[in-house]
Amino acid sequence: MSARQLIYCTRLMPKNFSEIKVQDIMTTKIQAATPQDSVLDVAKTMLDRDFNGVPIVDRNMKLVGMVTMKELLDKKGLYLPTAVRFLSSLKVMHGKDSPELNRKLQKLRDMKVVQIMNHDPFYILSSIRLEQAAEAFLIHDEELLPVVDEKKNLVGVLAKYDILRSLTTGAERLNRPRQLTIESEETADLPEIEKQFVMVSRTRARFWYVALFFFLVIGFIISVAVILRIRIV
Repeated sequence: MSARQLIYCTRLMPKNFSEIKVQDIMTTKIQAATPQDSVLDVAKTMLDRDFNGVPIVDRNMKLVGMVTMKELLDKKGLYLPTAVRFLSSLKVMHGKDSPELNRKLQKLRDMKVVQIMNHDPFYILSSIRLEQAAEAFLIHDEELLPVVDEKKNLVGVLAKYDILRSLTTGAERLNRPRQLTIESEETADLPEIEKQFVMVSRTRARFWYVALFFFLVIGFIISVAVILRIRIV
């Protein structure tokens, strides 16, 4: 789901649900790194745990940078994560070009996060509403945003998936019927979700499966009866 669709969804939710704040749904178990950490270690963490990014903090947990897949591109356009596992386990090269190659590999191993990180990352406050967070994703085109408090201390991270998950689980908890009022200017851009999806209850689906089974059985019996009648005649 795109950031624009997330915004539409947050606007369509009931008023009490739209008041949910980032701090209510953000991920608080943060996998952060420091500027002096190894780039290879951070890249390996992102690959192993399927992270879209890692926030960079100082000793006081203040946000000082961000590393995403964008930053893991070297100047030659080589995609670093594809070689992380190989390079992290490679120690000694033998052969004619081994000294030069080893030098380059060691340089890569020695590279620090501070050399590639985004030193001025966009971040959001934990106190803003869900709709505002969705708009931030739309404007900055990011998959993951660091979340800070008023003192710029890192308190969590928020991904597009977190917003989508909160919308889904929140909608399931609403037991009362509701009517949606959409302004005309928003309706023009709103995807026709109702036309794209047909919702069928599980009970109705099971009914059709049972009915189909009986039709097949009856059809088989009729076919056998017709064949036997033809043979008798």
